[in-house]
Amino acid sequence: MTTYTDEEREKSWIPGASLPDNFPGQVIDAAFEKNLVQQTGKDNVNLWLTIRDADTSEDHRQMWSIGATDAWDIMAGGQELRPAKNQKVLNESSKAGKLMGRVLEEIAKVQLKKDTVTKDERGAGAKVLSPRGHAFQSKAWVGLNFSLWKQEDLIYKGMRTEEGTKDVETQILLPSGFLGFAEAKSPDQEIPVAVMLKIKEIMAVNSTQPLPALIGLCFGNPVVQGCPPAMFAITQKNLLQDIQAGKV
Repeated sequence: MTTYTDEEREKSWIPGASLPDNFPGQVIDAAFEKNLVQQTGKDNVNLWLTIRDADTSEDHRQMWSIGATDAWDIMAGGQELRPAKNQKVLNESSKAGKLMGRVLEEIAKVQLKKDTVTKDERGAGAKVLSPRGHAFQSKAWVGLNFSLWKQEDLIYKGMRTEEGTKDVETQILLPSGFLGFAEAKSPDQEIPVAVMLKIKEIMAVNSTQPLPALIGLCFGNPVVQGCPPAMFAITQKNLLQDIQAGKV
């Protein structure tokens, strides 16, 4: 059987949130999907985002509801959403609509250099996003980078349920602190954690060596040499300089 420390045993008895919360990260993948809603037994159309935690490199795949399947068609294998009825925009009361509103708000704050913005001023965020694509195209969501993603309480008032009309409490993951767009890398361009740790280890031991010597020591190491060449799309020199500057 597994042996646990006193601290590990104690912490195991303290419940916590199962949803990701309080982390910086960028959207590395997006898709529109149909999913079954257990409470109603019907399918719902949802926006799914995969967000990479900037601190831990862990990927969090989260869902924001859009609406009933009879109002939306999913095209191109989840890459595009198309209204099946007269609905031209996302309902702002849906979770996906609330996410979109927050994204616009946070971008507008940066563009207008203001701590708060009005609903009309959120259009400044739309001007930034529109060159990346239509809101109903999954690719337009990829690259969004925020300093914080946090679970917030959300209350839907007067919801119809099997028990009658009542207020329904839930949570929604929303971002703040827009950092710009971080273009997602393909898997063969990602620098594995083991490689990055090895490079940093070599640099720490040889901190007095000039940069050309460090390049030879780091990239001549067997652990580093075993990585795909495409991951060094950034030059070896720039990578080491970024590490020295604390950017990586």
